Amino acid sequence: LIAIRDIFESKKSSAHSGFIPTENLRLELENRVDEPWKTFTRGGLISREKLAAMLRAYGITPSRTDRKKSGRTRTIRGYNRKDFIESWNRYCPSPTPEKT
Repeated sequence: LIAIRDIFESKKSSAHSGFIPTENLRLELENRVDEPWKTFTRGGLISREKLAAMLRAYGITPSRTDRKKSGRTRTIRGYNRKDFIESWNRYCPSPTPEKT
């Protein structure tokens, strides 16, 4: 949860700061060199399914959003920042709790 909070914090200035696609989240976790994400699932990067299962234990599930690119609309699966706030406040409080 803390790693994902850090990732969302680093994205605050982007246009899509409240949503991160699953693939982007997996790659961001992989880039955290001092943590085991790169070899999490049988020696490889954590799978989408394993990530979803881990987060489901905290009541966090992936959602879908539509994004336009080159005039086409694509549906992307990923995670909304707001879905993490309650768990962040409960399990990894920061000096200033997140607002819902």
